[in-house]
Amino acid sequence: MRISLNEPIFNKKDYYNLKNCFKSGWISTSGIYINKFEKLISKLTKQKYIFSTNSGTSALHLLLMITKLNKTNEVLVPNITFVASINPVLYCGASPVFIDVDDNYFIDQDKTINFLTQNCKLKKNQFFNKKTKKRISHIILVHTFGNALNFEKLYEFCKNKDIIIIEDAAESIGVFFKDGKFKNKHTGTVSDYGALSFNGNKIITSGGGGALLLASKNKLKNANYLASQAKKDNVFFKHNDLGFNYKLTNIHASIGYSQIQNIKKIITQRKKIYDFYKKHLNKIKDLNVFEIPNEKETNYWLMILQISGSIKKAKIKRNKILNLFKKNGVESRSVWQPNHMNLHLRKFQKYEVKKSLDLYCRSVCLPSSHNLSMNSLNKIVRILKRS
Repeated sequence: MRISLNEPIFNKKDYYNLKNCFKSGWISTSGIYINKFEKLISKLTKQKYIFSTNSGTSALHLLLMITKLNKTNEVLVPNITFVASINPVLYCGASPVFIDVDDNYFIDQDKTINFLTQNCKLKKNQFFNKKTKKRISHIILVHTFGNALNFEKLYEFCKNKDIIIIEDAAESIGVFFKDGKFKNKHTGTVSDYGALSFNGNKIITSGGGGALLLASKNKLKNANYLASQAKKDNVFFKHNDLGFNYKLTNIHASIGYSQIQNIKKIITQRKKIYDFYKKHLNKIKDLNVFEIPNEKETNYWLMILQISGSIKKAKIKRNKILNLFKKNGVESRSVWQPNHMNLHLRKFQKYEVKKSLDLYCRSVCLPSSHNLSMNSLNKIVRILKRS
C-alpha cells in the first residue's frame, strides 16, 4: 500500500456533520456550521475575531488588502516557504524581497533587521529601499512546518516603526508560545494579523479553507466586505469596490467543525511519530531528523529528514532518497525550492540567501500522517537504511 505524505483522516463525526449540512440545504457560504467553526477557532486560538475563508491563500490576500498593501510597497518574506505565502503580495501589485532563513527554516531575524538598517533609509518612521526607492510596509513571517517562530527580536525592532507584521500560521494551528514575551499566545495572534489554513494536508482540515485571526472588529468587517464581492447592498446588489469570492462554504465548515475538536489527540499521535523517527533515523549514517526548536511549541505538522555533508553530496543523496521512496510507494518531497529561484519571482530582490540553498539541498519531508502504522514506519526506516 502507498504511504502518503500527509493524509487527511476522517471519523464518524465528520461524516455525521457533513450529512446534516446536506440535509439542511445550506451548502454555500451561509449556514450554522460556519459560525460554529469560527467560534471553535476563536476558543482555541484565544483570538476574538475570526473570519473563515476558502483557502489560506485567500486569508493572506485579505490580510494584505485590509492593511492597504499596494504597488508602491515592498514586503519582506522568507525565502523558504510555500509560494502561497508570496503570491498574494503580487496580487496586490506589490513586490516581495526575499530574506534568507535561519537553521530552523524561519525567516532570519538578524538578516531582516540588517536589511532594514543597512539597505533602507528611515524617513518619518518608514523604511524605504535604497535600491528600488519603494517603501517596506509589511513583513510576512511563517511558522514553518508547524513550529512556532519566536520573533521577539523583530517584534521589538518593528514596534515603533510604521511596518506591519503578518503571521502566516497556515501550518501551526494549535501551537502556543510557552515562554517569553508571547507566553500563552497562539501563533498568528501576536501581531494582530494572522492566517490559518485547513487544506487537506494540514493536521486539521475542512477539505479546503483558511481563516483570518484579527484583533479588530473593523478589520473583520472590512474582510467580510471584500470577501463577499464588495457587496454594499444585498437588495439592489450595489458594489463600490473590487471584491472577491473568498468565503468558506458551510460544507467545508461542517468538516472543520468536527475535525478541530480532536486537535489535542492528533498532536499527541504525531509526537509519537516524531519520537519514532528520532530514535531510529538518527542512528543512520549522515542522516538525522530535524530537531524542533522547542518541542513545547509545535504541532508536528511535517517532519524533516536532514542530510549531512557538502551541499553537492547532500543534494545527490537527497535525490537518491526521493527516488527510493517513490519506487517503494512512499510519498515524500524536498522542502520548497527557495522562492528567489522560481521563474516568476527571479526578478525580485534577494538578501543573503546562502542558508536557504543549503537547507534546500539537504532536506527531505517525511511521511507525517498521524495514522501511520508501525508497519509503515518500519518500512520507511528500512528504505533509508539502504540509501
